[in-house]
Amino acid sequence: MSWYRQYRPTQVKGLHLKTVRQALQQMMKTGKIPQALLFAGPRGTGKTSSARILGALLNDPQNQALVDHLYFAQKKPQKLKFAEPDDQTEFAQKVYQGHSYVVQEMDAASHRGIDDIRSLKERVQLPPAQGKMAVFILDEAHMLTTEAFNALLKLLEEPPPHVVFILATTEFHKIPATIASRCSVIEFHKASEQEIAAALKPIIKKEKIKADSQALNLLIKRADGSFRDAVKMLERASSSGQLTLKEVELLLSDSGEQVLKELLLAVLRKDATQVSKIIAELKAKNTDYKFFVQSLFEFLHLTLMQHLGLATGKVFDQSCNQRVTHFLLQELQQADLLALSPMPFLPLELKLLELIYRAQNKQTGSSNNDQGSSANPVTKNNQAAVVKKSTSKKTSIKSSKKNVQATKLSGNQSSTSSSSIITPPQATDLASLSLTTDQQDSPQPTSTSASSSSQPKSLTQSASLQNKEQPAANSHSQLLFQQWEQFVTEVAGKNATLAALLRSAKPIKGHNGLAQVGVYYRFHQEQLQHPRFLQLIEECSQQVVGSKVKFEFLLQKQLSPSAAVKKAAVKTTQVDDDLVSVAEEALM
Repeated sequence: MSWYRQYRPTQVKGLHLKTVRQALQQMMKTGKIPQALLFAGPRGTGKTSSARILGALLNDPQNQALVDHLYFAQKKPQKLKFAEPDDQTEFAQKVYQGHSYVVQEMDAASHRGIDDIRSLKERVQLPPAQGKMAVFILDEAHMLTTEAFNALLKLLEEPPPHVVFILATTEFHKIPATIASRCSVIEFHKASEQEIAAALKPIIKKEKIKADSQALNLLIKRADGSFRDAVKMLERASSSGQLTLKEVELLLSDSGEQVLKELLLAVLRKDATQVSKIIAELKAKNTDYKFFVQSLFEFLHLTLMQHLGLATGKVFDQSCNQRVTHFLLQELQQADLLALSPMPFLPLELKLLELIYRAQNKQTGSSNNDQGSSANPVTKNNQAAVVKKSTSKKTSIKSSKKNVQATKLSGNQSSTSSSSIITPPQATDLASLSLTTDQQDSPQPTSTSASSSSQPKSLTQSASLQNKEQPAANSHSQLLFQQWEQFVTEVAGKNATLAALLRSAKPIKGHNGLAQVGVYYRFHQEQLQHPRFLQLIEECSQQVVGSKVKFEFLLQKQLSPSAAVKKAAVKTTQVDDDLVSVAEEALM
């Protein structure tokens, strides 16, 4: 006998929701139990158990006179109130355990056709072999076909006097209104953690289980409001007579709080390999993704509360300070980690790797800038250069060559631009850049003349020397733009993903020995600027034009008509921007 059947009456006898308990108690008090009921609610919340209790109640000898009056039109008894069924009788135990023909269950998911309902009509005509009333439960009733529902209508309207129908469903919205209107609807909801704990307490006491409080709390959380899941997990985790945290974690196929700490530490240390390794282990253990994400948010929120002095305990690592914890919670919340995905854990893995790559780009930005410092002293100082370009909305650039010519003609103009190009993270402080699209629309321009005047003379002289060689360098980048399709094909032969990113990019111009290419997404920019990928791209450029071309990928945003309105609202969120910047800088 399974634990769930053994302790089913104990778990449901004190129904968890006041609405459910009050509805059933009101029926007992008034002495009126309808012959057509509809129990709707999540799995494991007591729908079938409640139906069995009603079956025991209607067939209890102390309620026989009232049943005869209500359903068989016999004389009115003195007491018009149902009494609680006696759980100790053999008949009641058989009903609770599902071994009595008084309560018959039909799986509507596998018996969903009109022929199954016709067969049911024939069965209900026979009175029960034991007792007065027969209870027929149609589980997952929403799975019935339209024809089956139509055939069931008449049966619910005029049932035999000895029959009570109970339709149980987890998807109430799929029940036709014509069916629901003929039933008394009782809605079941998930139980709270306190209610599940109260239901498990007598089981633990009766079975003499030594339960660790931390293990019990973890098990209750994983039950997700389901009495049935809680009882079954308790049975499996306490087979040795003890309920330990290790056994519960093994049952749940994750390492609980420890794996959360390891994952967060890997992110803080910018260890992408370790992050993917931990997530691969979680997938191999078949860890419940939804539960793990929920645990991650709860752990980070607890850490934030500890920093604020609103929760006891020590923060798991000093590197995860208050600002960083807030930043991680905000980033993960915005990522919509529970969205539909072709692979479990993929949304979480991609988001964590994105944070790490963003941090690595900031760290490697200074070394990358050193290589091109003589050509661009402003970049050496990590200042954000904003280049405004005017483009005609009526002109469509049909080839890379025309694109270069149009850029050369408009590069020195200062009219209002329809797009703004922001230097990549290598050329600026990532923490000073906002993470939202609206904030990217309004970068603060810097004075290049002031920056240049503050540079050492040696740097200025080296820049002027390289400017003499600029025409040759520019010719290589412009030639590459003219042969852009050939270049992308060359990259595709070595890395198809990079080629796809380049196809979605827009060649702009050759400047100071650089091929400037516009991209429209920050993630694309970060991937293309990764040192390993950038080296591959430069090698492919040598194969096409005979010399390596340096690349600079600029974030480009085309302003929509509503962008100007958004720009005006940026100032009101300056405080939030500062908080994000500080937190991101601490993390990076």
